[in-house]
Amino acid sequence: MDRGTRLLLKVLAGSALAEGARSLLDLGSGVGTLGIALGSASPGLEVHFRDRDALAAAFSARNARANGLEPASWETGLTLTGLSGRRFDLIVSNIPAKAGLPVIRDFLLRLPGALTEGGRFALVVVNPIAPEVRAALAVSGAEILAEETGPVHTAIAGGRGREIPPAADELAVYERRRSDFELAGVRYALSGYWGLPDFDTPSHAVALAAGLCDRAAGGADIRSASIGNPGPGHGALYACGRFGIERMRLVSRDCLQTTATLRNLAAAGLSPRVSVSDGLSDDKDAEETFDLILEFPEPIPEFDWIGPLWDRASRSARPGTILVAASRPTEAVRFDRRKPSGWIRSFERKRDGFSGLVYLRQG
Repeated sequence: MDRGTRLLLKVLAGSALAEGARSLLDLGSGVGTLGIALGSASPGLEVHFRDRDALAAAFSARNARANGLEPASWETGLTLTGLSGRRFDLIVSNIPAKAGLPVIRDFLLRLPGALTEGGRFALVVVNPIAPEVRAALAVSGAEILAEETGPVHTAIAGGRGREIPPAADELAVYERRRSDFELAGVRYALSGYWGLPDFDTPSHAVALAAGLCDRAAGGADIRSASIGNPGPGHGALYACGRFGIERMRLVSRDCLQTTATLRNLAAAGLSPRVSVSDGLSDDKDAEETFDLILEFPEPIPEFDWIGPLWDRASRSARPGTILVAASRPTEAVRFDRRKPSGWIRSFERKRDGFSGLVYLRQG
């Protein structure tokens, strides 16, 4: 348990803020520590978990059940977006600074709209952004009922402020500056997103992968593509510009990645038929195959991420499908060693601390 979570639970335990609450939302739940602790301390409390990472949301529910607590819901989502009028007696969150101050401010201003009349919140943030949090809560008119500052974190709890109508486009706050880019000769415009990398320049992995796709494809007719961990959408926009993609699948546990890519495709006037998968359960995509598979692996420590990735690639390929994977060299070596039958490695290129591997699916 990190120190911020400990501090927040200490503040809640030393106050009566959670008393009488019938429903709780653990927002940005991670593995579910806050919701499980509060649900265990208050039998009958209806506990909901929400995180932008599908794996985190799933583990929140898994850990809750392991502690004898049946979650009322567990879902993947971005802060309070898409809650469709649902309200909670208590909302708790360990807010990461990497979410970006505009997103955090927007969340705090919208917080009253997700609380019941008389509802309360309890938040913990790193000390450098605590003044911004207090300022946003003051704008909302929230009543601060408890606060404690530790060496690294500040916990703030209080009652709901004035409800502010949501913006017409609730996701616009995530967008950063829109800029022009070029990958392997393809030019496009893209908006960076708070909470995602590659907002001002494509990563070395993306640049390497684009060059490999260009070389591997040659004059092949590529009309469909599957992109794993698309980030804000550099790879997707490159693929559409280079090949005229008509059908695309986006695969990521992080719903911000898929959301950002979809919005950037739409802003560029591109309209391939898109399906989205969190990569944890691909049964619905078992029969869907692609001309090009582009993967940017995000390894999970102490977990076999390689087997599931190869399995998904094999189920998504047909004879002639091109697979391009760009990662750190150590991960590339491990990935290549697990290559299943039916794939041949065409070539490899190393650049700027990354390795790119190109495979071809045999008949």
